[in-house]
Amino acid sequence: MFFLPMHAFASTIIVTLPPLASLVKMLMPDQEVTSLLTANGDPHDFQLSPKQVETLQNAALLIRASADDGGWKLHTQQQNSLDLWPSLDHGWLVPSEVRTILPILATALAKQFPAQQELIKTQLAAAIECVNDEEVMWHNTLLPLQNSGVILQHPAWNHLFEANGVTILATLESKQHHHEHGPHALEHAVETMESHPQSWLIGDKHHNNRSLEWLANQAASPHTIIYLDALGNAQEHWLMLSKNNRTIIDKALTTH
Repeated sequence: MFFLPMHAFASTIIVTLPPLASLVKMLMPDQEVTSLLTANGDPHDFQLSPKQVETLQNAALLIRASADDGGWKLHTQQQNSLDLWPSLDHGWLVPSEVRTILPILATALAKQFPAQQELIKTQLAAAIECVNDEEVMWHNTLLPLQNSGVILQHPAWNHLFEANGVTILATLESKQHHHEHGPHALEHAVETMESHPQSWLIGDKHHNNRSLEWLANQAASPHTIIYLDALGNAQEHWLMLSKNNRTIIDKALTTH
């Protein structure tokens, strides 16, 4: 059996987005994973550098989510690739979707790293238990928002809120990134906010939140914007990405 030298492991697994690396960390905690998009990068304007093209071509496994990175010009005929979410955007934010995809990811990793099959199997069981617990925690966190509803800057969080019974009153940016709604839609958003004075405004750290910030300034009563982080970083376990966002909401609700 042929084993890669240790120095080659840094480029063995390539992911397009940081949160996909965080999923790998659930199953292979010590495995180095390279994310094409950096922690502070903009996924909507991303372009591969020449060095990244070379790295991608030499990767043993490419993990992507084409519903989110489908617009990227990857310039590769990558044979060993795994598309976790070809038809669902931001699937990593929804615990039930993560639970569904983990066994598929585990199979791909075990095939690539046969010597670590037992580790991956053990980690998979623990990861699913972790996701189950986190799903319950998210439901509890979002319970107070079920009656108030939310207005979102970006649709990244739609699936999570919908899965927990939270009414999405409006979304200011369409799935075609940077395509914000026009004046009439913003006027309607103001009316929606005024008719739902207890609603919460949800922004995202990786997007321009100018429409949401403008909307908050139009409110007759103060409306605080909660800024979440849909991407996290490639070095953390998925639980940290999920927990950090829950904590942001918990703190906002506690101080409201």
